[in-house]
Amino acid sequence: MARSLVVRWTRRCLLAAGTAALAALSGGPAAAQPGMRIVYDKVETISNSASGTPEVKVTRSTLTVRLAPTALAVRDGDVEQVFDFLAARELAVDHQAREAGEFSLYAVPAFRERELENRKALARMMAVIGRDQDLADAEVELGMRMDPPAKAKLKERRRDGARVFTINGREVASFVAAARAVPPELVASLSRLYLYGAAVHPLVRAELLKEPRPPARLEFSWQLVQERTTVAWTLREIVDEPFDARAAWAPYPSKPLRDEEVVALAGRVRAREAGTPPAAASYLERAERLLGEGRGFEAFLVAFESRLAGADAPDALLRRCGDAARGDARMQALARSMDMEAKDPKGALALLLPLETDGLEGGEVLHVLRANQHLRLGQGDAALKAFTRALGANPFLLGAWMDAGQLFLEGYDTPSAWTCWDAARALAPGHPMLKRVDELEASLRRRRPEYF
Repeated sequence: MARSLVVRWTRRCLLAAGTAALAALSGGPAAAQPGMRIVYDKVETISNSASGTPEVKVTRSTLTVRLAPTALAVRDGDVEQVFDFLAARELAVDHQAREAGEFSLYAVPAFRERELENRKALARMMAVIGRDQDLADAEVELGMRMDPPAKAKLKERRRDGARVFTINGREVASFVAAARAVPPELVASLSRLYLYGAAVHPLVRAELLKEPRPPARLEFSWQLVQERTTVAWTLREIVDEPFDARAAWAPYPSKPLRDEEVVALAGRVRAREAGTPPAAASYLERAERLLGEGRGFEAFLVAFESRLAGADAPDALLRRCGDAARGDARMQALARSMDMEAKDPKGALALLLPLETDGLEGGEVLHVLRANQHLRLGQGDAALKAFTRALGANPFLLGAWMDAGQLFLEGYDTPSAWTCWDAARALAPGHPMLKRVDELEASLRRRRPEYF
């Protein structure tokens, strides 16, 4: 999927893995909150001049917005996004299919940051062929400033009663305020509407919030290479109406957006529907049993598996297992592979691939090791297949979930990345392996507080 399409895919609600969508939330709104329902007529116009002859596509829909102190819902036709800011979760609902899913809210700013870096790279490529790109357009589309920020000179003027905003000489938004102001407790939700429901440059968003009124009419647009998108909202009605996020979509079953077994499995692990993790001692008991049976290589794999599961087999046990398997050609290949993995991942993988896993206790460890080498080599599809086999055999491998999340992150699928990391967190809350995700989330909250 082209990354420009991924932006729309993300914005339009990623139905990531989960179980009964709203029942799985913790800390979300327990009952209806005071709120406001706002309905707009929406018109989206996409014009593309790539073929030399302008092509125009116009789509009309009804946009329904629900503002609440700690929640926001934006429904465009049959697709709805519900944001729970207490639980830091986003719910995606397809009313036509009667399906829902949910994922971490951290996935949204994380994706946008990565996509901004991608746009910088695209701009450099286009500059080589003499077609300079205005990076402020990417900031408009994604509603986020780059680091460092793109050059963006904001100007405002009045036209027929509307506030008209231009950036770098290009009109990007026009705004007419509704007669009603939102109450103070809903101002934050209005800000998040511009952030999550529209494509508005952060400089424009800051100006709009100086007048805490919802739009009677809002028009915004952005440019991506030769494609220009313009969206117009025209107010139909505003009513005070409580908003109960839990009750509204609880009947809908959950379904992953990605047709990937491992993503669905991650959702079940997070919801504790994948069974009971083995006790830490059980790995050690299995390793000792295998040692007693003269199966040193398998004993080593099971001891190693305990570490992937966060159980941390003692170093002494790993040494004993390694010593017992010293004469086993499989152990020799594995040891050489581990020595080579950082300097020569291709060579390390070549040593791992011939090792048979069928009927081998701890064989899922070999799949994890192969997946990591595929990941180092940029072989995402092969890595995903290996992680799927490993986690299908043992869905309680904390380390494998962490690595699978990294695989999805590098592929720009941040909702699936956090779904995997949420599975890891459900297995071992506070485990040291989770430190890098905890730090990433803390960094996003610090640098992008408006998303939370």
